[in-house]
Amino acid sequence: MGESTEVPVNDQVFEETWRVRISTPGGGMLGAGILLGVDTVLTCAHVIPWDGGPEPAGEVLVELVGVADATPVRARVAEGAWVPEQEDSRGDVALLRLAEPQHARHAAPLHRMAPSPGRTVRMFGHPDIPGLRDGVYFWATIDGPCGPRGEWVQLSPRTPAETVRPGFSGAAVTDVETHRVLGMVVSRYDDRTTDAPTGQRLHLSYMIPIETIVRHLPRIEEHVGGRRGNDLPSVPRGAPLDQDFARWLARWLRAADGGGRRGIEAIVIKKGEAARAATLSRAVALADREVTADCPPPVPAPAPRPSDHPAPH
Repeated sequence: MGESTEVPVNDQVFEETWRVRISTPGGGMLGAGILLGVDTVLTCAHVIPWDGGPEPAGEVLVELVGVADATPVRARVAEGAWVPEQEDSRGDVALLRLAEPQHARHAAPLHRMAPSPGRTVRMFGHPDIPGLRDGVYFWATIDGPCGPRGEWVQLSPRTPAETVRPGFSGAAVTDVETHRVLGMVVSRYDDRTTDAPTGQRLHLSYMIPIETIVRHLPRIEEHVGGRRGNDLPSVPRGAPLDQDFARWLARWLRAADGGGRRGIEAIVIKKGEAARAATLSRAVALADREVTADCPPPVPAPAPRPSDHPAPH
């Protein structure tokens, strides 16, 4: 079944009033963000200056650039809502708590949606360039899941010049057709450091989809629409598994991923087959960005100096 493309009749949705610019108290450009509710902003952790402590202690300024009469508001990282970039590049999300609440009508419509290849999206960032500090739109198309443990979604810019750059990290990635926020800009790649001819260089942007963000920051669930990939609970760490059944599942999934015909298999879990049930649940959980399975806890990467951490990477 395809996703609904019905667009809400709401001027705030079309105007994207949730767009946020984040800067230092002195006015230095840091990146972008997304307003949630009345007093919370979602952004990338690497946008916020951090000295390596438990959480950043300093303040930043946020401004609703899509609201004509908005003024900068002080904000700091919300308690328990700091997930710095891990050694394998997972995570990198944070919530800011605003010192002054904003009107609820300006909040973003976050939405779970499968990263369908070819879907057109756009993003609004704030490069620290004269004439562009107030923001500029870039357009792209979705390619599909990628990145560390499949946490990201690859985007192909409409033109090489529209590859995200410093000032776009934390920006909403909005579906052009439905005007819903499907993810957040996190990184980029290009071949500037290779010997490839200019016309043949690869230019890519990356976003963290809403499902991944919810897994790292469950408290934003109340701001998210759309159906989850599955409604199974997380598999308890150390739960006994059926090794033979696990190998069969792995072979079946590999055959499908390798281009083999994807058949339909009826799997019956009988009463008392706890290990078999846990094995199936774990396989399904690993396919859902919002459900964690029996994986080791992430290890935070060393804190970069703010001036050394480009945004996006």
